[in-house]
Amino acid sequence: MLRILTSLAIAIVISVIPSYAEKYVVYAVHGPVFECERQNRTPINQRDTHLNDNSLISIGKGGSLTLYLSESRKLADISEIGMQRLSTLIKRSSKSDGASIKWVSSLLSSLMKSETPENTHRRILQSQGASHRGEDDELAAANAVAAYLDGKSQSTIPVLSVKYLSADGLPLSGDITTYDDDVTTEVTNSSDNYLFVNILAITPEGERELLFPVDTDIDNNCCAHLLIAPHTSVRLSELAFFPSLLPRGTRFLLAGSPTQINFTALCMPLTYDRTKETLSLLFAE
Repeated sequence: MLRILTSLAIAIVISVIPSYAEKYVVYAVHGPVFECERQNRTPINQRDTHLNDNSLISIGKGGSLTLYLSESRKLADISEIGMQRLSTLIKRSSKSDGASIKWVSSLLSSLMKSETPENTHRRILQSQGASHRGEDDELAAANAVAAYLDGKSQSTIPVLSVKYLSADGLPLSGDITTYDDDVTTEVTNSSDNYLFVNILAITPEGERELLFPVDTDIDNNCCAHLLIAPHTSVRLSELAFFPSLLPRGTRFLLAGSPTQINFTALCMPLTYDRTKETLSLLFAE
């Protein structure tokens, strides 16, 4: 009798425990990724929040989808080709949690809020950025940039690329400092690692400045707004800038790091010193 009552009590407790359905936010989409419903295929876009466990997802060759699972606080990277229910894809996907995605809440806040680029710039500058890793690492990062600019970097497989887009979303080419409107960037990370990125603007006189704001306060989180997931393309629409404010002929250099760095160190006007340490950075123009 006691065993029956105990089992009944457990059943009652279980029945009143609230169940939840996982909620998904699309962080990044790369290549052909669609939601299928009846005979329709609808492209999945960054910021979408309507997907659920039963959503039918179709991924073509070269496509990938990165989702934030808000209930379990995890990231899921999906690249399985074919059509399948989202719940199944999630079970088969690689997931990250803990310290590696402590920046997600800030990232989603930046992605989801509709603000002007100026206000977003100011808010992110105050709350996010690159964490300080010490003077030695800063000098090593500056030396890496100097090595690249001097043509002394080791050749690597190009896994980073960047597109500059007009206010209408059209690709820009040539000297973009001649463009009079605001510009957004789309960064593609084809590597297997999460990469922190920033773009260095180098004037014809050699002066350097960062396009995207950072905060070097050690007490702040890492670069929430500047982290690109593996095998994804992210349009940094909240970080628009005005290239016409820079001198004509300014050179733009995308830098990526698999670890947190103080990006302001890239602005140090140092020449390459082969006797000094060089941080493992990736570059693209």
